[in-house]
Amino acid sequence: MAKKKVWNNLADVQIELGVAEHRMGMHDASVVSLQDGLLSYSQACMFSDSSRGDDLPGLLHDWGVALQTVAEHTEGREARLRLLDESLSQLKSSIMFGRCDPAPMNAVGDALAAKAELLEGIEASGMWHRAIEEGYKAAKAINSQNVDALVGLGEAHMALGKGAAAVGDAEVAAEHFCSSVEAYRHAVKLPSPLGDFHERCNVFYNYACACTLAGEVTEAREAIEGLLRRGGTGIEEIKVDTDLDNLKEEQWFVDLVNGEH
Repeated sequence: MAKKKVWNNLADVQIELGVAEHRMGMHDASVVSLQDGLLSYSQACMFSDSSRGDDLPGLLHDWGVALQTVAEHTEGREARLRLLDESLSQLKSSIMFGRCDPAPMNAVGDALAAKAELLEGIEASGMWHRAIEEGYKAAKAINSQNVDALVGLGEAHMALGKGAAAVGDAEVAAEHFCSSVEAYRHAVKLPSPLGDFHERCNVFYNYACACTLAGEVTEAREAIEGLLRRGGTGIEEIKVDTDLDNLKEEQWFVDLVNGEH
């Protein structure tokens, strides 16, 4: 157990270091640190034994999430897709332990969503549907109040709505936009935290966009004005965001961007 813990802790540090190096423009060093982190997770699993009380499903979940982090900081579409497939493999191994934990299901949703963003057309749509069914809905079935599942559903349905709108399927688009609003509405009303200030603002901003696309103007206005009051967004951002186009002829929105509100 001691060796497993050492390797696990080392893996966490190496992944964090790789992300920090990438952020500072130290890309070669970042690649080395991130790959070292993945190797350390492999070593941690090698020394892990669930029969001795080791949290192997938790470790597999962490490894799967780390693979998503590495994919995010890796150049090249095919390389990123391979890493996301490996992430899904580790996460599904974690789920096989049957702990009724929504975390690996949400991580599956995140991996499939990341794949969807790298694909186009029918392939992307299929991946978003899988993210909903295999990931976020599965997590929500375990805990209907799980914030990560609800936010994931909101994001996935909004993406599917935009895809449907782009090919002229207004009815399907409207259904997805309404589902997105429902998920975000549920998430923002829960007492559970939505993450740090930046993450919380992102959720509320996406909620505002979903409301706009679904024609829920009053809700969109409340979310946008709340974000502006708290410094969670700025006038310049909302002026150019095409997701908010349906609001731009509303008098309150015109007054807002002109500084008259």
